[in-house]
Amino acid sequence: MTLIWTAIILLIIFAIINLVTGVTNDAVNFLNAAIGSRITSRRVIYWVAATGIVIGVFLSAGLMEVARKGVIYPNHFFLTELLIVFLAVMITDIIMIDCYNTVGLPTSTTVALVFELIGGAMAITLLRQWQAGGSEPILELINADRTMIILIGILVSIFLALIVGIVAQFVARQIFSFQYENRLKFLQAFAGGVSITAISILLIKKALIGSPFISGNIQMALQDNLFGILVLIMVCTTLLFLILGWALEMSIPGLVVIFGTFALALAFAANDLVNYIGAPLTAIEAVKHFFAEASTDPANYQLLFLNDNLLRSDAFNNNIWVLIFSVSAVIMIATLFFSRRVRYVTDTEIRLSSQMPVQERFSASFLSRILARNFSQMHQSMITIFPAPMIDFVQSRYQRPTTTYKIENAAQGYFDSLRASVNLVASSILISIGTLLNFPLSTTFVVFMVAMGTAIADKAWVRETAVYRIAGMLAIIGSWLLTCVLAFAGSFLLTIVFSKGGMLAILVGTGVTMLVLAYNYLRFGKKEKLMEKTPLLPIENSTPSCHDMAESTGDDIRKKMLEGSKIYLLSLEGLIQNRLSAIEEAQAKATQLKENVRLARKQLFVNFSRVNDDNMDNSQYFIQAVDYLADYSNSINHMSTLILTHIINNHKGLTDDQKNDITDLLDEVTTFLNLMNYTHKEKRFDQVPDLIRKQNILLGYIEELRIKELRRIKHGEGHTRMNILLMEILAETKNIMLFSINILKSHRDIIASIK
Repeated sequence: MTLIWTAIILLIIFAIINLVTGVTNDAVNFLNAAIGSRITSRRVIYWVAATGIVIGVFLSAGLMEVARKGVIYPNHFFLTELLIVFLAVMITDIIMIDCYNTVGLPTSTTVALVFELIGGAMAITLLRQWQAGGSEPILELINADRTMIILIGILVSIFLALIVGIVAQFVARQIFSFQYENRLKFLQAFAGGVSITAISILLIKKALIGSPFISGNIQMALQDNLFGILVLIMVCTTLLFLILGWALEMSIPGLVVIFGTFALALAFAANDLVNYIGAPLTAIEAVKHFFAEASTDPANYQLLFLNDNLLRSDAFNNNIWVLIFSVSAVIMIATLFFSRRVRYVTDTEIRLSSQMPVQERFSASFLSRILARNFSQMHQSMITIFPAPMIDFVQSRYQRPTTTYKIENAAQGYFDSLRASVNLVASSILISIGTLLNFPLSTTFVVFMVAMGTAIADKAWVRETAVYRIAGMLAIIGSWLLTCVLAFAGSFLLTIVFSKGGMLAILVGTGVTMLVLAYNYLRFGKKEKLMEKTPLLPIENSTPSCHDMAESTGDDIRKKMLEGSKIYLLSLEGLIQNRLSAIEEAQAKATQLKENVRLARKQLFVNFSRVNDDNMDNSQYFIQAVDYLADYSNSINHMSTLILTHIINNHKGLTDDQKNDITDLLDEVTTFLNLMNYTHKEKRFDQVPDLIRKQNILLGYIEELRIKELRRIKHGEGHTRMNILLMEILAETKNIMLFSINILKSHRDIIASIK
């Protein structure tokens, strides 16, 4: 009995944790379109999604399943076997999805659960065979036919969604072009009506039909009159959009995006809640039946009562189930609003489909280079096949408007509301078709691949970005295949370990799970500190002036110089104290600073393309400032890398005399850099001559230290590797001093040139 109660308590705890980790990863499915298009503020988008989640959770009782998609036969398990399998499934799922969240990769919680169940069932089957001497049927617990259909469905849905996304977006762009605002209002209204109707199919099939709140007669009427209902929806929404578009000049694609976000969030909660709490609820129901029948041996209690309707349509007659679903809704919504990793996972997909220049998250790979080159050649060959007038017409539909969309963060990708609406409509249609045909589809796979397809059709993957985004798409698809392998292997191994190790193994597994969660939390916290929260030159105006750029440039350069001075301090303190952790932290921050400055140089030219023509002669000062900042960050990164290499190779440390010299140098340099940052912040450019004098004195002091170190080398004092390292540190410190003054003078010239 101890095993039963321990398993139930742990499964309840795991259900809460799995709700958080699962929603963090799956939120990208219904948030991506709205957040990527910046149709409204993030908080409003969250509230729209939260409303859908609440309704979806309370419509999910009729859709909850004992075993996801019937991949295993739970009624063939004994109670202890099922509890052990569910513990293995939940631990595997939590650890794996949390790791995916930490690195920002979207995956499918549905596919993960399916393969975890298969892995656990396979382990139980093998354990039974060992005990029975090989006489146990190997497929007694696993639905092999259904498993094969799921695998085929995964592969088909990936390629089908990509093709549908490309075709749908190409057609939409040819009809409306990029300059669709305030044009073709009737056509927009009709397209909006069709879009809402398509999304409504998903809403009706996923939520209304099978709902515990709707009687069987009404559900039958909905099914019998579905076509007429959809026609009525299309007519009403088309008329509504005509009124809103003409009278109130509202964005029709934007309204479609809002409604689609609500519908996908509702369908997600109604369909995927079982991924997070289905196993614990099944375990609770099984234990209730066990005690109700007054059985004494859980190892021999077969769960014959289990079927595909464990949580029936009358589930809400029981207050316990109402409480469970209510708490689930609260946890899911709280995760949506407060989880920092929700933004991180969402950001991965948005960057891959961005219409704007962004900091690419993935590096080019050998395969992505080959694919990018071949597709480019194929595109050029196809252009020669079609008539020139047709090519000219198609190209004209991709002409951008003279003004750009206002976005919250210039470093993050975005796309217009037309593409966002196509993403939602195409995804909803594919998911609806899969539901109607009872064909297994992963919501994550469909939504992601549709987004990639629309980005390709919208020419978001230009030659400058295609190689990186193809690499990103391939990496994510590869991670999906890895999900299947890890889910199966993890659940399989843990089921065997828990079956053989008993209570001790389960408690150890729980402890390891908590340690992994804590490690990922701390790891993501460090990564978040290194992320650039505000990019250099964040201009939000569609036509910024040089004054706007000067203000944002000066403030952000000062922040980056301040970050550089902190890294310099951390590196040398780590060297003096021989602390590897401090030096590793400094080197990681230096690498991130260098990358942020690289992005800043790219963003600078993007802003120049949008700036007013007045005072454009001043552009040289902006470029000069960022170039000096790049040299500044390179010197800091090079110095921190040298120190890390020396310490990590366990070479000898500083002598006492060298420690005194470096400590004095560190005090002088940090004091100078702090004064420099103060001058930047207060714009006290009249102090530049005084700073130059201080710089010259400090440069002279650095030369004295170089001479002193050369004498040590000549007399054989100290250690050769450390002597060389100190000479490198002094050289890079000199460069840092020179570049910092040049940055300050460039900032001064920028301010003076716009007055």
